[in-house]
Amino acid sequence: MTTLTLEHVWKRFGSFEALKDINLNLPSGKMITFLGPSGSGKSTMFRLVAGLDDTTEGTVRFDGEDVTRLPAHKRNVGMVFQNYALFPHLNVWENISYGLKLQKRPKAERRARAEELLDLIKLPHIADRSIKQLSGGQQQRVSIARALAMEPRLFLLDEPLSALDAKLREHMQAELCDLQQTLGITTIVVTHDQREAMTMSDVVVVIDQGEVQQVGSPLEIYRKPATPFVADFVGSSTLLEGIARSDGTFEFNGQSLKVTAPDWASRDLTPGLLCLRPEQLHLAPRSAQTPNAIDVDVSLIRDLGSEIEVQARAGEYEFLVKESSGQPLGYGVGDKMRLHIPETAHLIRA
Repeated sequence: MTTLTLEHVWKRFGSFEALKDINLNLPSGKMITFLGPSGSGKSTMFRLVAGLDDTTEGTVRFDGEDVTRLPAHKRNVGMVFQNYALFPHLNVWENISYGLKLQKRPKAERRARAEELLDLIKLPHIADRSIKQLSGGQQQRVSIARALAMEPRLFLLDEPLSALDAKLREHMQAELCDLQQTLGITTIVVTHDQREAMTMSDVVVVIDQGEVQQVGSPLEIYRKPATPFVADFVGSSTLLEGIARSDGTFEFNGQSLKVTAPDWASRDLTPGLLCLRPEQLHLAPRSAQTPNAIDVDVSLIRDLGSEIEVQARAGEYEFLVKESSGQPLGYGVGDKMRLHIPETAHLIRA
């Protein structure tokens, strides 16, 4: 198990700053996700950790050891890429043990190690098959086994599931988590898929425009986003612009809403953003005089079977509300309602 530390890491391509002063201290033995949109810098950070690119400035450490200038083949990291990069002219066990062959290990040892890993990835008895005979999911597992054959210090996966269909992707997410827990190896997955990051990770590193926005557990990232970007990118949310005060009031559109006061709020005018998640919200008739609520108009209703999604508007703001299915809503499109704002809604400093 290996800890990963990045200290004041910058990566520039000419005048373009792909990474800006990255500082991370990531724990050993955990499933860690680098999450961000395309072009955010997550794959660049992956390549710096793997040794495939050099940092412009800063230090990369494995267990405190400076590996910044160590080439990729000397870092002992296992890597899996989106296209798997398996050798079509080699069979399954030869693909898995290719790195061991370069180390001139005996054939019997290489074969035994390949079969051990095939048992681990739940694909026994295919050691002698051609790569061309394998499905996409099987090829992905073989590429994982090949990356693990050398017993790497870190296990790095760059968008490993994006080429799979939705159902197989969800199955492989569970398989990867089970494998990581079995081996206890520090694993880093690069993805732009929020659901993938939230369901697989112990630690999520959210990146945007070359900067780390937040580091935390999936629950922390979702319930207490540190920045407007995190609130908007991870899950669905509506951000209300207003003024936060230390007495637990949030001034919005001339209304005073009761919320939990954050540490940074003062009695003075402190701009804040109130983050509202769909599952926190509830609609009630205006005649109910619901406290801590705002007036909205229902604009769209979608029955998804497992739940009902309701869109409601108040001026320039659009809210998404999730209601349980199986019972009548009691309202329809065009109805004027009251939207209850929970006191536990999270405030972000603007």
